[in-house]
Amino acid sequence: MNPTIHRPTCGTVPGYRSHQRNKEERCQPCKAAWGERCKQYAPPAQPTADEIAAEIEWLLTLNQGHGRILQAIGYTGRLPALEKRMRTNGHKHLAKWADHLQKDAA
Repeated sequence: MNPTIHRPTCGTVPGYRSHQRNKEERCQPCKAAWGERCKQYAPPAQPTADEIAAEIEWLLTLNQGHGRILQAIGYTGRLPALEKRMRTNGHKHLAKWADHLQKDAA
């Protein structure tokens, strides 16, 4: 890799790409600009299993229907995945709930 050459475009995404194209070490301002760009287009963080479990329990206390709960947590049509995720993360009672829904749907 070639040493960094500082240009007027440093600190921008085009500056980062210029370093890349010229096979140079990226300068810190260009790395920062690229990091901000990546944050803009990164997919949103997925909720943790604990957050999903808390949401299910909250919706159950509100007497929401099973279909509405699955829709709210993004697991519509994915009961086996929900059951496995709850079981592997220590939420056995919710894994049984999902397994029960799966058997009812069959």
